[in-house]
Amino acid sequence: MESITTRGIEKKIKLNASKTAVWQALTNAEELMRWFPHLAEVDPGAGGKIKLQWGENHIWELRITAWEEEKYLRLEYEQGADYKQLDDQEKASLFINSKLNLAVDYILEEDNDTTVLRLVHYGFSSESDWDDLYDGVSRGWSSELQNLKIYLENHYGKNRSMIYLAREAKMSQEDIWSKLMGHDGFRQGGSTDDLVDNQRYKLHAADGQVYEGTVYFSNPPLDFVGVVENYNNAMLRVKSDFFGKWPEAFVILCSYGISEDDTRRFEEFWSTQLEKLFPA
Repeated sequence: MESITTRGIEKKIKLNASKTAVWQALTNAEELMRWFPHLAEVDPGAGGKIKLQWGENHIWELRITAWEEEKYLRLEYEQGADYKQLDDQEKASLFINSKLNLAVDYILEEDNDTTVLRLVHYGFSSESDWDDLYDGVSRGWSSELQNLKIYLENHYGKNRSMIYLAREAKMSQEDIWSKLMGHDGFRQGGSTDDLVDNQRYKLHAADGQVYEGTVYFSNPPLDFVGVVENYNNAMLRVKSDFFGKWPEAFVILCSYGISEDDTRRFEEFWSTQLEKLFPA
């Protein structure tokens, strides 16, 4: 049997939080839902499992194969469960039939009064057919770890409101980005500079709303992630990703303690704008 060469993703982030708080954020269902999925279920300890869910179709079930309290967590899964709903059945079949076992390792280390979290997600095939998946997961972790940082350092113990909007777009990801960040999207204001990691930004929507703060992760034409200071340090992500035949445009807002009116206005406006920018 021919062996399969695999590859992995490694990320590291320093968190101004205790190891106890970080461990709970990774292993407690209520805490997970404050920064990561819409819904979570946890059967704790080695031999248990963690189930994470976004919307109705995207469900990630992981086996817990290592559990060292506040030190080390390993989650394993068989690639393919997330692809059964894909429109592109050829791509879905590729992943479902791969039978590759993948794993996510979380390693926690104390650094004075902070915690360093190292994440290693490995087992992806090195075949070119897996490039989009590998790239999307890598970019996704860059965003999700910033969600974790925002939660632990600004909103610890508070429930999150997540607005998760997606729209299929029958065009290139470059064209999607141009529309998302153009006149009817999140157009820039106050500066003509490019969006740069760790720099200030200001975005203007067509309804007059302004979003401003610090850029966490800018990767045009695929991603923008930034803290929105005027939304009580919410996290905004604007991106495009491939899950089927066509890429999808996403607008995601994770917020804590903003008014229901602001939340409803954001969701209603951007739902309408995505339909306008990317008609069926």
